[in-house]
Amino acid sequence: YHDQGFEILGISLDQKDQTQKINEVMKEHSMTWPQVYDGGFWKARIAQQYVIRSIPAVFLVDGDTGEILGLRQDLGGDRLKQAIEKALAKKKSAK
Repeated sequence: YHDQGFEILGISLDQKDQTQKINEVMKEHSMTWPQVYDGGFWKARIAQQYVIRSIPAVFLVDGDTGEILGLRQDLGGDRLKQAIEKALAKKKSAK
């Protein structure tokens, strides 16, 4: 869905000074999307903003408004695909 405007953003809650390790893991697993990392571990700014209490945490977020469109428990199986397609269709019709 990248060509339709869908982006993945990874968030790392690793402790400080782990940039090299994170980059190695991303390369090993062919993770080509951006990764946010501030070294704050559970106190990372984004973890605080989205009240992350366990990982993995999955959010489908509208990149323009910041609105949370879906959470991990709502996005299992085909529901993730359906939620992405619905969000992209809404964006397209709003243009």
